[in-house]
Amino acid sequence: GMGIEVVSGLAYVTPYESRSVYRVKKERYNDGLSDEEVLADMFPKSRAQNQPATDSVIFWRGELEAGRAVAVAATSGDLRQLVVTRHVHEQPVIAAECAVIYEDEHLLAVNKPPGLPTLNEIQGVALNTALGRMQHRLGNTCKLVPMHRLDKPVSGVLLMVKTQEGQQVRDPLVRKLQKHITKHKVQKHYVARVLGAFPAHPITCTAPLLWCEGTDRGIASVSMERGKPSETRFELIRVDASTSLVRCHPITGRPHQIRAHLKHIGHPIANDESYGARAHTHT
Repeated sequence: GMGIEVVSGLAYVTPYESRSVYRVKKERYNDGLSDEEVLADMFPKSRAQNQPATDSVIFWRGELEAGRAVAVAATSGDLRQLVVTRHVHEQPVIAAECAVIYEDEHLLAVNKPPGLPTLNEIQGVALNTALGRMQHRLGNTCKLVPMHRLDKPVSGVLLMVKTQEGQQVRDPLVRKLQKHITKHKVQKHYVARVLGAFPAHPITCTAPLLWCEGTDRGIASVSMERGKPSETRFELIRVDASTSLVRCHPITGRPHQIRAHLKHIGHPIANDESYGARAHTHT
């Protein structure tokens, strides 16, 4: 299995090989694309994170030549399989556990600690994520599907469905919960500590948000012209010395929506340097 070592509160994962299978429709090749071009198109960033696309093609050509990426003509229909083996070095993250709030044979609800990512986009299940840790705990008995995500710095309830291998998309509970979430039958409430004295009356922010891919993770900004419709409702819980505790209820689900909206109304989250909080120096 994979090893986790905890050093001064951080969990380090022993580097490991991860094998992913991607099924690509053959029509992508009808445009005369090669395997390395298709891979570069799917994963424009190689190991050296910010390389331009041409370097990406060269990178994938090297992976194909070395046998770390293998193209297989799929047996059925219009698909071609690309099998990619990656040597994975995971980021160390906080060693705090995901406490189980509720569990039955179909559903798992955990309390995600701050500092732990929900999941890792590219490698499928990485161990240093909430999804990876819970999957590791359950082993091969089922395949966990997260129903929503929480940003890395955010703590709170994370719902996952236990599905049978290969049934993730067709699982009836996954479909039912997805429908509930998209139709707003599931309400999400967050509590944020923000800078300044928040107004005593409820506030609704509808500033349209535009997502900009950044060098690191990307950032949400308000754009009246190009932003997507966004809505968050805020309600004061209490005002402390220089900060306020605020209940946040997002109606839409844009990335970083609450953080961007709080910045927009002049009360950024107290320790959120990406969205307007100054780095605090306590003297």
